[in-house]
Amino acid sequence: MGDLLSLSAAVCWSVYSLVLRKLSAFYTVMFISRKTFFYGMVTAIPFLIAIPEHTPLDVYLQFDVWSNFLFLGVFCSMIAFIIWAFTIKGLGAIKANNYLYIQPIITLIASALLLGEKVSIVGYVGCSLILLGVWISDRMSRCR
Repeated sequence: MGDLLSLSAAVCWSVYSLVLRKLSAFYTVMFISRKTFFYGMVTAIPFLIAIPEHTPLDVYLQFDVWSNFLFLGVFCSMIAFIIWAFTIKGLGAIKANNYLYIQPIITLIASALLLGEKVSIVGYVGCSLILLGVWISDRMSRCR
């Protein structure tokens, strides 16, 4: 089930990036991001209300909970999507998606620097393979 969810997420992200590329020719990045988040919130709220036995609705009224939702929604999601939309517009959907693979390398470096975790040989090999794949993909996209 987890593999299916991961594959579905990758397909959804690819479709989103391609649609975003097409829409950015007609609309501004801010307009597209605002609409995306508005409709995302509108479709998510019914799920919170429909299944109150998992989390009672009064929990959502607590300051810590709604302030965390606000922080995650604005800073961790909306600003990231706006940056992503500008990236798609500047680099193109395919090239921008190829550079997403660098994210695990940044995570590995951050965990080593900020958390003091040791980087294993598997980590180094993985980083090398990711960089090689991004480089090959970049070279192949230039040949077209």
